[in-house]
Amino acid sequence: MKAVLIPCVLVLCALAAAGCRRPEPDKPDKPVEPQSGARHGELRDAVQRPIDRARRAEAAAEDAAARRRAAIEEAEGG
Repeated sequence: MKAVLIPCVLVLCALAAAGCRRPEPDKPDKPVEPQSGARHGELRDAVQRPIDRARRAEAAAEDAAARRRAAIEEAEGG
């Protein structure tokens, strides 16, 4: 029994020792490349375009309302 047990224990110890290696260090990630300025400008313009359009629409609506009020006041004789 000991003749079989000792080699098995030695093999298990050898396998355990082989499994206790120091892990390899992680490779560092590549640094993030900055985005080009043109691409940033495109994004800014894409966001700004609807805002500018809404401002122009608001200004046009306010002008139309002012003309209507002026026309009503003129029609009332005041």
